[in-house]
Amino acid sequence: MIVNSVFLGSKKFGLNLFKALYEADPTINWTVLCPPDLNDMRTYFSEFQDYAKLKDIDLLTATSPAMVEQYALDNKPDVMIVCGYYRILSAELLENVKLGVWGIHNSILPKYRGGSPLVWQLINREKVIGSSFFKFTSGMDDGVVLDQVKIENAEKMTISEASDSIEQAWIAKVPEIWANFCRGDIHPAEQNHKEASYCAQRQEADGLIDWKLNAKEIDASIRAQDAPYPRVFLNLTSK
Repeated sequence: MIVNSVFLGSKKFGLNLFKALYEADPTINWTVLCPPDLNDMRTYFSEFQDYAKLKDIDLLTATSPAMVEQYALDNKPDVMIVCGYYRILSAELLENVKLGVWGIHNSILPKYRGGSPLVWQLINREKVIGSSFFKFTSGMDDGVVLDQVKIENAEKMTISEASDSIEQAWIAKVPEIWANFCRGDIHPAEQNHKEASYCAQRQEADGLIDWKLNAKEIDASIRAQDAPYPRVFLNLTSK
């Protein structure tokens, strides 16, 4: 039985996922740990604050991974859900949350483990993109997978359209997933580690257009790095 839960995140998807979790069972005592990432154009920190105030939910500003770890060790929540938090959580934290730390990784695991997986899926012009609800381990995105969503015919999507489609798919699924989780009726599956692939976190400098690519590859790069990301750019030099 789940009594006390923690949600860790600060982005739009995280807020909507948390709303779906909370509204699926308002009897559970939630605490939100929200990073004050005000320099990130994708932050929903103030929206998290507003929702927590509206629902009388405890919200704490998570200024560092050490603060997140200490909160979990001190308060021993039954479960922690993560969405939109990009720092490494310690093995000690992962081992001391009774039902584990679970979260969203925007790829069809075991493919695209690592950073910026949805961006990379679009850059690589995948026809089917997706997202996984999985258990965190000390490895890189290699924990058991509870569920996945898949979006077909993604070759012409922008990153915003892909994110929104994945978000809506999860919001539709979350109430049933969470109800089963609370009953202990879950059947996560091991990943096929032999099929794993990895990707690196994108940096703003990676948006420089490479004119050696063909037209379709450049188009995919532009769509994959559209708003809310900094977008691609080019250098104009004069002789």
